[in-house]
Amino acid sequence: MGVDGLWSLVNPVGKQVNLECCKGKRIAVDLSAWVVQCSTVARNIPTAFICCRGLFMRTLNLLSLGISLVFVIDGPSAPAIKKKVKNREVFYREVMEFKELLTALGLPVLECVGEAEKMCAQLNHLNLVDGVLTNDGDALIYGAQTVYKGLFQDSKNLTATEYNMADVTANLNLTRRDLIAFALLSAGDFSDGVPNVRDKKFAELIKEFKKNNIEDALDRFLSWSSNSELDSLDNKKQSLIGIKKKHCTKCSHEGTKQGHNKSGCTCCQVDFDCNESSSPGHPPCSCEYHVLEETVKAYKTELKLRELALKSNANFPDQAIIAEFLGPLPIELTSVNLSLNIPDFKTVCRVLKKKLHFSDANTMSFLVPATIKMAFHGLLPDLTIRPMCIIRACKYKFEQCFLVRWQKFDQDEFSDDESFYEIKFSQEVFTLKYPEIVDQFEGTSTHAVKQNSAKLAQSKMTSYFNTVKLDKPHK
Repeated sequence: MGVDGLWSLVNPVGKQVNLECCKGKRIAVDLSAWVVQCSTVARNIPTAFICCRGLFMRTLNLLSLGISLVFVIDGPSAPAIKKKVKNREVFYREVMEFKELLTALGLPVLECVGEAEKMCAQLNHLNLVDGVLTNDGDALIYGAQTVYKGLFQDSKNLTATEYNMADVTANLNLTRRDLIAFALLSAGDFSDGVPNVRDKKFAELIKEFKKNNIEDALDRFLSWSSNSELDSLDNKKQSLIGIKKKHCTKCSHEGTKQGHNKSGCTCCQVDFDCNESSSPGHPPCSCEYHVLEETVKAYKTELKLRELALKSNANFPDQAIIAEFLGPLPIELTSVNLSLNIPDFKTVCRVLKKKLHFSDANTMSFLVPATIKMAFHGLLPDLTIRPMCIIRACKYKFEQCFLVRWQKFDQDEFSDDESFYEIKFSQEVFTLKYPEIVDQFEGTSTHAVKQNSAKLAQSKMTSYFNTVKLDKPHK
């Protein structure tokens, strides 16, 4: 679920990106969130089947782009403060079933003590990964610097919305502690929040804080229940009720228009009549009500939200929620091995035969191209790949490609009998890595074209027609 309204709050800095730009990056993935996302598209299909297939295909798609993945699993027990925890242990066991597949694909899979997005965020915060792939905005509150949201919503394109915490701070003037403050006010996994408070009202509050030189929203919240300055302002606010007297409709000062016509207006500094309130340099009203209101006005939004917050929870803000977002994990992440390994073809084939009823050849038809592209992009430095030749130029998904023949892996006993693979590659990408093979192909192609042209030039005109012998007509 995450914090209600958080994406709306940071939406102005979201950037639509194609995941191809993440080549060479390492990204943390909340596996539990992926499983939930895959299960929602299942219609008359067993959930375990659709989740396994979706997980396998999504993973290979990203690995093929040269993106290194680190999967994180929610722990079997949710934080004590989390609301609406349903069958967490059952769900944990279901998600753990996919760990064998991901490990066989050579990917690191980490188990978290609590929330997966917390570990993902801290991996990013420690610069162990370059970003977090999730639809849960809690990742930003937990400390993630870059979050990719909305991937796989468009089946045709690998696009996502990128949110950078640096942009949130620079353009929206919001820090991570401000986002924690928002989480305390809004409904989410850990709190019901304060009624009727969402992103727009919070943005007003932050704007008011900045005008009043209040830099840390979270520190300010922590003082709400015992802040004597705010208590005094609140008392002044309450005293405004019932003390306002009639004011002139012309100059907006205390009195009436009729009275000012006869006796003038003290604020306008005239002995008869008064000035229009819209006139340049018009002085504000100095009556008791407006003087008092002016002192309260600068804190209007804060006083209102403080009243609502303390009414909904006398102990606001909840210290346990703050500790959950700011507290460290009980694990030393810098010592965790996040490198990728060469896929275990045998185990992957066995798992997919059991879960998806894939034949070995079918599994390898997906796995081999992804493995070659992983090695091509440098994700598998221990795996040697050998392109044999380019078969032909072609198009795939509107992109100019080469159909390339590759030498078969020594450890591949599961593909069809051929001693090679034929895989489509972007012409631009392949040329950068293997220019000599491209030159050889283009030279061969040019020579073949010239030979064909020469043959056409030497052909007789009659070669293009069929000669038909007609019978002589009868006389």
